[in-house]
Amino acid sequence: MEPTILTFRLVKSEIDKYKDENKSTTHARAFLEYVIEKTLELNRDEVVESIIDGSGDRGIDAIYIDEDSDDRPVVYLVQSKYYESEEKFSRSLEGDALSKMQHAIENLILKSPKVIHNGNEFLLSKLRDIKALSNPRFQIIFCSNSSEPALDVKKQFALFVEEVSQGQDFFRVDYITLKKLNELITPVSSRQINANLQLSGQYFDWSLGEARVVVGRISGKEIAELCRREGKELFDRNVRGYFGRKKNIVNKEIFKTATDPIEGSRFFFLNNGITTVCDTISYL
Repeated sequence: MEPTILTFRLVKSEIDKYKDENKSTTHARAFLEYVIEKTLELNRDEVVESIIDGSGDRGIDAIYIDEDSDDRPVVYLVQSKYYESEEKFSRSLEGDALSKMQHAIENLILKSPKVIHNGNEFLLSKLRDIKALSNPRFQIIFCSNSSEPALDVKKQFALFVEEVSQGQDFFRVDYITLKKLNELITPVSSRQINANLQLSGQYFDWSLGEARVVVGRISGKEIAELCRREGKELFDRNVRGYFGRKKNIVNKEIFKTATDPIEGSRFFFLNNGITTVCDTISYL
């Protein structure tokens, strides 16, 4: 089903709330921050650090570099457009946004760093980091609280991406518009998860009124396998939200501690554990 004015209002309400909670300077800025946080699974500091929007941004609103991607570094280039008037909810994302991104790629990414002089300090710093990467892939993200660009505009940009990629998968494109925003905001109904976990050593089992608590020790490998098998839905009741894979700063530090030859053996004592909430529990 195509988005309606109700979808537009839902997104606006979410952005209003996000702006107040995070003290974003404008609704457009809050929208950009929101999309980056939700789609790239970043924490607040990483979101703020990625944004270069402003005078001298050369057509790119945000850049995030993921050096811990599975196969090669990924550079996210984000272009954002936020409409505040309800009269514009059904319009297509303006082709000008795609043109600006194309010019930015041609003049900033595909040229030697010695040729690049103009741009704000945040942009130039990001470009220096990009030039230091070995064989990166670029993920272009267009986000807007409107409909996708017209087919001819998308086709033209797709031809540009295909040409500059030269069959090497250098560039990919994603459009985050009202339809995808609705999916980000509206949670999918949770499915039931059944899992068997192997505790080691002694454990404690006691009742606290209506609740029952079991405390024990479990291997990190078993937790990792559970996460891999069940996916994000495993974290649906996490009040702090799911930080994503190890590319997140917090998760990087956890991963570093867990794999360190010395600190790894003390991991159990350095962390306050994992709380699993369930409807029923039984053990042998």
